This record gives sequence, C-alpha cells and structure tokens, in this order.
Amino acid sequence: MLIDSANSEALQSISASSKLIAGAFALLIATILLGGYFYLRNRHAQQTAAAIPAKTATMPTASKGPVKLQVFLDEPTLKAGESLIGGIVRNISNEELNGLSVELELWRRGDGSTELRTVVIEPAKLAPNEEGRYAIKLRAQDYSNVRFSGIRSDSGLIAYTSAEGQKRPLEKTESKTVVIPKPAGRGGEFINTPDNPGRVP
Repeated sequence: MLIDSANSEALQSISASSKLIAGAFALLIATILLGGYFYLRNRHAQQTAAAIPAKTATMPTASKGPVKLQVFLDEPTLKAGESLIGGIVRNISNEELNGLSVELELWRRGDGSTELRTVVIEPAKLAPNEEGRYAIKLRAQDYSNVRFSGIRSDSGLIAYTSAEGQKRPLEKTESKTVVIPKPAGRGGEFINTPDNPGRVP
C-alpha cells in the first residue's frame, strides 16, 4: 500500500514537471513567433516608407503663383470596355496661355504601379475667358484609377482650381414586351370565375 502511494506521488510529480516544461516551451515558441512578426512588420514599414519618395519624385511639383485656369472634371464613362476621361479647361486669367496640356496619373491594374500621361487640350492656346477640352480613352482592364495631376503650358506648370463637370449619363435599359399566349379551349374567359368555379387541386 505504501509502495502504491509512493508510485502515485512520483507519477504526479513527473506529470506536473512535464506540464511545466511543456508550458515553458509553448511560451518560448509564442515569444519567438511574436518577435518575428514585429520584426517583419517593421521591415515592411521601412521598405514602404523608402519607396514612397522614389515614386513621388517622378511626379511634377505643385505650381506656385496666381490661379490662371479652372478645370471642370467630368465623371468617367465606360463604353465598350473603354473608359473616357475628360473635362473642360477655362482660362480665368487676363493673359493668353499657349501649349496647354493636362497631366493624369494612372494606376495599372496588374502591379499597382503609376504612370503619368499627358493629354493635349484642344485648342492648346486659350485666350482670356476661352475654354478648351481634353479627353482620353483608356482600356478599363488596364487601369484601375486615374487622378488629375496638373496642367502644363509652354512656361511650365500652371496653378488651377477644379470643380465638378458633367455627370455620368444614366444608363438606358431596354424595355422588353412579353406576350403570354391565351390558354387553349376557353377563348378569352377566365378559367375560375364566380359563375364558373373550378376546383383547386
């Protein structure tokens, strides 16, 4: 009897120590995994921060000086797999502006990289209070987003103010007429009327 109780106490002692070792091992693994997660997250944040200046360095700097143009940005329209981006540019200054073009920043769908596209305003020369228009067609499957980046003239970037342009036209839904043939055998009468009641199965 004394031997059995001694064996039982020894087994309990071994079981308690093995649980303690297993708990310490699990805590060590959790600490290693958590430390690795924070290390990778910190490294990713540093790489992202380093990539941002390189990407924005290719973008034009903001123009300084008095506002000379007003831009009306139309809502993009989609037709036959192509997005139409466009709008109106109005010269609100007292001088003639030459060689006008707009710059659009495009996001590619595949890799998320950006591309700067220049679109010439028609006409490229605007007298005071005169308007010009810009438009470009892009394949919807190639680009996911577009941002108006700036306006350039022969002398460089021009300060502008922007406003909403034309709204996207409402999509037209085709109306379809459905003709239901009359039931055969009774002409144009209802099958179940107060004068001719029918049983419902």
